[in-house]
Amino acid sequence: MDHNVGAVIVDFDVNINYAKLTKASIHLRKPDCLFLAGACDMKVPLSSGFKIIGPGCFVSALEQVSGRKPMIFGKPSPLIRDCIMKKYPIDCGRTLMIGDMLESDIKLGTNCGFLKLLVLSGISKLEDTKEDNTNVPHYYIKTLGDLFPLLPTS
Repeated sequence: MDHNVGAVIVDFDVNINYAKLTKASIHLRKPDCLFLAGACDMKVPLSSGFKIIGPGCFVSALEQVSGRKPMIFGKPSPLIRDCIMKKYPIDCGRTLMIGDMLESDIKLGTNCGFLKLLVLSGISKLEDTKEDNTNVPHYYIKTLGDLFPLLPTS
């Protein structure tokens, strides 16, 4: 095992297995080893409506074993906004988050103070906002292509 590992990064990995999780948990015993996470969804919806196990399940397992919390950089963490704002002086109230998932995209907009546009051709549907009234978009469109006629041409 490589003892010079400085970070454990957990994100969507279709090849995750017990050996990888065990190695990660061993590395996380070192206090100077960073624990970073991208996507933390417990379930990942497919276009068919079926949901599969998400990377959040593996993040949670490593949290339990290591007793540590990761720095989360994936949606809906506001760390994304913080990284962008270090380089670009954006006005959050004039920034539009466009996405097709209430739980990640629209929640990111909520967490960051962005305006939110839900694209209905993806995972979430408008009726889903009745179940999740904390992440209601400001706007919605049927497809992303419907946005282009609204943009300035010059």
